[in-house]
Amino acid sequence: MTTQIVRYAKAATAVQGCSYKLEGRVRPGQLPFVGPATAEQISDIIRTGTCDALVKFRANLVVKDSRGTPRPDTIGGATRAAFHALPGVGQRTAKHWWDLGLRSYEDLDAAVAEGGLLSQGRKGALSVAQHFSLKHRADLLQGTSAEDVAEAVSRVLESLTRSSGVDGWTVEVVGGEARGGAAHDTDLLVTHKTRGVDHAVQGLLDDLVASGYLFSPSEAMCLVQEGLMPSHLERMRKDLELEDSAAPGVQSLDRFDHIYGVRRTAAGKVRRLDIILAPSEEFAMALVGWTGSRTYLRLLRQHAKDVGMYLNSHRLLRKIDGKARLVPDEAPPIVKGGREAWPVGWHAGRRILRQEDVFELLGVPYREPADRNCP
Repeated sequence: MTTQIVRYAKAATAVQGCSYKLEGRVRPGQLPFVGPATAEQISDIIRTGTCDALVKFRANLVVKDSRGTPRPDTIGGATRAAFHALPGVGQRTAKHWWDLGLRSYEDLDAAVAEGGLLSQGRKGALSVAQHFSLKHRADLLQGTSAEDVAEAVSRVLESLTRSSGVDGWTVEVVGGEARGGAAHDTDLLVTHKTRGVDHAVQGLLDDLVASGYLFSPSEAMCLVQEGLMPSHLERMRKDLELEDSAAPGVQSLDRFDHIYGVRRTAAGKVRRLDIILAPSEEFAMALVGWTGSRTYLRLLRQHAKDVGMYLNSHRLLRKIDGKARLVPDEAPPIVKGGREAWPVGWHAGRRILRQEDVFELLGVPYREPADRNCP
C-alpha cells in the first residue's frame, strides 16, 4: 500500500469507528488520522455524498494531494484498479495497459485478439495466467459463497490426507470470509499438531492438480513458495537486531510455504484459492495475521512498535541488550511506559495457543474477527 492509500485507510477506519454521528464540518484532528485535507474531504462527503478526489478517481482524472499539488501518477486510477483486480496482473502491467490506451476489459479483449496490440507474438503479450483471468473474469470477480468455501476446506483436507499419508490436519478459513465479509477468493490456513508442515506444499499441489480441483501453473495463475521456513527465525532475529526501529520494514511479508492458485468448484465456477501452511507453534499468530484486515494489522503492529516490540504473522519479538528475543518464549512482553510485565495468567514457559493470547501479550482487548474490519 502506498503512503496515500494507508492515510486514507486509517482515516476511513476512524470514521467507521466513530461513536457519534458526524454532521456538518469535520475539524482537523477531530478524529484520529484526520488532517486538514482529509477533514475537508469527509465534510464534502457528508454534505454532498462525494468529494472532488473521489469524483476524479472514478473519472480516471489526476487527483491532487493534500497540498493541492496534482499527482500525475493517479491518472487512470479506476481503470488501472480494475485491471489490477485480475489475478496475475500487477500494478505495473495495469499501468502499461492504460498507457496503451486500454480503458476497459472489452478494450483488453480486443487487444489480445488476433492482430491486436497485445496479441500472441507482440511485445507485452499477455501471460497464460493473465489470459486465463481475462477470460474468466466474471467468475473471478464475483464474491464467493458459503458453499464454495466449505467445498474448498473439504477438498484441501482430502488432498492433505492423501498426499501426506496422515490425518489430523487442521484447515481454518481466514481473510475476509473469516471476518464475515464478501471476498473474491478463499484463504485457508493449514497446520498439523504433531507433524511438521515442511515439504507438504508440493505434494498438496500435485494432488490438487491431479484431482482436477486446482488449475496447474501451465493453465492459470499458480504461485508456490516453499523452503523459506527453516531459516525464518534466524533471519527475523538478524533483521531486528540490525534495525534501529522496533519494527523493520523488511519483515512485512511472511515466509510461510503457500500456494496462491485458481480452482474450479463442483458447480463449475472459477475461484481464487490461497493455501498457507503454518507450523503449529506459529498457528495462532498466523491466524491473527491472515485474518486481517490489512489496516487493522497495521494499527496492531504500530501499537507493538510503540511499546517497543515487533509483531508479524510468525512471532512477537523485542530487543534486550541489542539482541532479538521471542515473546513469550524467551522474554516477557513490554507494556506502555517501556517496562516489562507478564499479563495476568502468563508466566515464563507458557505458549501462544490462541488468537486471544496474542492480544493479551500486546496488552490490547481481544476483538472477534468480525470486529477487525477496517476499510
